[in-house]
Amino acid sequence: MSEARTMEFNELPVQVMPETPAEIWARENRKGIDAIKKYAEEYGAFSDYQRAF
Repeated sequence: MSEARTMEFNELPVQVMPETPAEIWARENRKGIDAIKKYAEEYGAFSDYQRAF
C-alpha cells in the first residue's frame, strides 16, 4: 500500500474491460445512428404516417 501511495495516479495499473458486442455494434454504426437521429429530429419518425391517433 505504501508503494501505491508514492506512485503517480497515471502509473497505477488499469484493467481495461473488453467491449461488449453491443458496444462494438454501436461504435461501428455511429455514423448511421446519428443520421437517423438527425432525420427524426427534422422530419419525425419513419412510422409517423402510420399513426391513427
